[in-house]
Amino acid sequence: MSFSVYDASAPIFVQSLGNMRAWLDKTGTVPEAELLAARLAPDMHPLARQFQMASDAAKGAVARLAGLAPPPMADTEASFAELKERIDRTIAFINSVDPALVAEGATRDIALKFPNGMGYRFTGAAFLTSFALPNFFFHATTAYAILRANGVAVGKGDFLMHLGLPEGADWTNCDVLVLGDSDSALAAAIALATQTTKPKSVSLMHRRNVFVAEPDTIATFNALVAAGQIRFVAGQPTGMEAANNRLSAAQYLDAEGTQQTLPVDELLVLLGVSPKLGPIAQWGLDMERRQLKVNTETFATDQPGTFAVGDINTYPGKKKLILCGFH
Repeated sequence: MSFSVYDASAPIFVQSLGNMRAWLDKTGTVPEAELLAARLAPDMHPLARQFQMASDAAKGAVARLAGLAPPPMADTEASFAELKERIDRTIAFINSVDPALVAEGATRDIALKFPNGMGYRFTGAAFLTSFALPNFFFHATTAYAILRANGVAVGKGDFLMHLGLPEGADWTNCDVLVLGDSDSALAAAIALATQTTKPKSVSLMHRRNVFVAEPDTIATFNALVAAGQIRFVAGQPTGMEAANNRLSAAQYLDAEGTQQTLPVDELLVLLGVSPKLGPIAQWGLDMERRQLKVNTETFATDQPGTFAVGDINTYPGKKKLILCGFH
């Protein structure tokens, strides 16, 4: 079977839009209105507009390749719920287009006209590879970067969450432990517990039975826990044990603070990273956008004897890292 422009367009847009939708469920305590208005730079569009433009890029590309008019969507979304609904409508449109029409668009003449009167002319294949895909991923990546830069716990696994679990892993006789509370963590546990060849046991560990995931995913996960197909462990990992140079168990503190041991042969770590101030936010320190302002000569805050390093602080030219510290 030949690889067509349909194969290189519609499925890619759909899976990536699905990933973007899931990112909006990981924002935690970061204020929604603040995120919707956040930008990477003053002359760039805010988060809400990046989602809208990713939607436009995806549906516009598929429509042009198929010789159709893309469905109009007013750029009025002002909440995560409305952005999710727009993504759902975009995906529904893409899935409704006949793959044969899109495939035939490889040689279709496609002209782009910009408001200033300039533009480009392509064949369909060139339009897809040189404009449509790069344009879509520019907005998807910018949306991801805005979320990440504003403390949302997304990582590379969330950008590629459509991949799911890797193939070729034979965990038939293994005790598998998943660490995390996100869609990707719950989806991994669900996939393991429901696949044809199941591991000996599937456990998911998180500090409490509260998850940052789609309601349907949480409901499926809880049903499998109730059915005994997944074990939920409320606790925090503290160490690992090995036997014959192989992982054999995980050590953790349970909800009562008691040290426990769980047999583990395979470990899936699906955690996010989020620099949160916690109670430090109530200390009266000088802050900007939920980060502590510091003097870069000493990394001192405005309070004598109090210093901060990593993503917990901010100063001119500060770049996001993957580390937080306080002392």
